[in-house]
Amino acid sequence: MSDSLTHLVKHPKLWRASYKSSVENDARIASGFTVLDSALNGGWPLAGLIRLRTLKGIGEVKLFLTLLQKIRKHQLIMFINAPGRVQSSWLIKHGIEAENVFSLCGKHDENLWAAEQCLKSDACQVVLLWSTQNLSLTQARRLQVCAKQHQSICILFEYQDVPRQSLPVELDLSIMREKAEVIINVDKQMGGWPHPGLRVAFSPNPNNNPILSAFEHYSQTFTAHTKVS
Repeated sequence: MSDSLTHLVKHPKLWRASYKSSVENDARIASGFTVLDSALNGGWPLAGLIRLRTLKGIGEVKLFLTLLQKIRKHQLIMFINAPGRVQSSWLIKHGIEAENVFSLCGKHDENLWAAEQCLKSDACQVVLLWSTQNLSLTQARRLQVCAKQHQSICILFEYQDVPRQSLPVELDLSIMREKAEVIINVDKQMGGWPHPGLRVAFSPNPNNNPILSAFEHYSQTFTAHTKVS
């Protein structure tokens, strides 16, 4: 290998798919989906910035459910700029202690500042951050470095109408719904290769079947009562 090529390969801004920054990257938290765990070399990374490009309300939070369930004792989960209210009943249903979950919302720069402070605090293990506009390379790098240094995870939810740009992240994903499935694309990951088109079957949203069934039962009862009368 020539000296110039060796110098290029060692450049800190060049990311290689086979690169692992430390032995901690070998430890993973299973996602609960076999096909996804296989693509991610065992599951979610224990630290770093994870970007998920998604539409709103297609199961994006439930995808990380096992990650939220396995936080360390007395550690906090922070929701920042979530598109809806965090329901304590949902948390309790899935075995997440509601008293360890906090939520806040502000302007874009304020949200990024809050996320960084949470990651630095050593009190928050998982920060979920929703962004309606692009992060700069510097902003993303700050979140990635903070998360790695403090062994915490920052999940960045980026809507698909936001122009896409390459960011220095630990894991880069995108998802879309197709009927009863979620299609996951692993676009980039530290220490691994891209894996497009992973199909995961689950129903992330409640449906109206119980309500429709009740209406149908009521309608039948009302019709029968009318005929008798």
